[in-house]
Amino acid sequence: MARAAIRDRLDMHSAAQAFASMMIVTAIAPIIAPSLGAWVLMFYEWNMIFVVLMGCGLLSLACVHFLFKETLEPERRLKLNFQQVLSLYRTIFQDPSFRRPLYASCFSGAVMFCYISASSAILMDRYQLTEQQFAYAFGANAFGIMLFSTLNKRLAGRFSILQRLKIGTCLQSAGVLGLILLGCLDVDSVFWVLLGMFIVVASIGFTGPNAMALAMAEQGERAGTASAIMGSMQFFCGLLGGVLLNFLIWHALLNMALIMLVFVGISAWAIFKIKMPILKNA
Repeated sequence: MARAAIRDRLDMHSAAQAFASMMIVTAIAPIIAPSLGAWVLMFYEWNMIFVVLMGCGLLSLACVHFLFKETLEPERRLKLNFQQVLSLYRTIFQDPSFRRPLYASCFSGAVMFCYISASSAILMDRYQLTEQQFAYAFGANAFGIMLFSTLNKRLAGRFSILQRLKIGTCLQSAGVLGLILLGCLDVDSVFWVLLGMFIVVASIGFTGPNAMALAMAEQGERAGTASAIMGSMQFFCGLLGGVLLNFLIWHALLNMALIMLVFVGISAWAIFKIKMPILKNA
């Protein structure tokens, strides 16, 4: 619903910056979560982790109830039955101004799930990183998303949303191709592998906010439904990546890089199919 609320309140260019800010906040979680969890375990048993999670959930619920106000005017709200909802889903999917940025966002973001699924096998099993070193590497990539999201906001005055989206795709493609080369050569240096992963994951700071802004730009009163579709598709693509990794026969790094290549290729195809006349303000 956060995406829909941003769409209701802001124009497309301001929404892109708001989505970038949202991604910065989201990326903070993987950095502080391990430290917070370790701090809890210093004083309590492991089951206290679930109590803390419940507290976070209740705090979020309270914030939504007391602080999050309705952003869509009453006259623009849609009251739909189940059949109308299905019809609305079909209508939204048939809209190229939504569908193409949706594919760009979901498949470029799905590489993050590929990284999460395969990184422990690559970094800890193949390159013998310790648990603490692995946590640092994971945090560095989360910091990369924050860094690139901030850079994306800084470049808003110099490049259009579509141009910044293409910049992110080019960076992500370069990182994936580098990982494929490293996987084929089976290099012993973990530095280059970490660098390739950093570029691929951090580039989401460019692709995610701009693709979301483009996808939501023309949705109007359908923003809530469009946001729900986007959220569902993101997790579906991530799940798909994790499943496909189990069917490849090579070593973990090459398997991950090949799935990433497919996803980034689909994302790039969708981005370069976006036509300027479709997006009036891009």
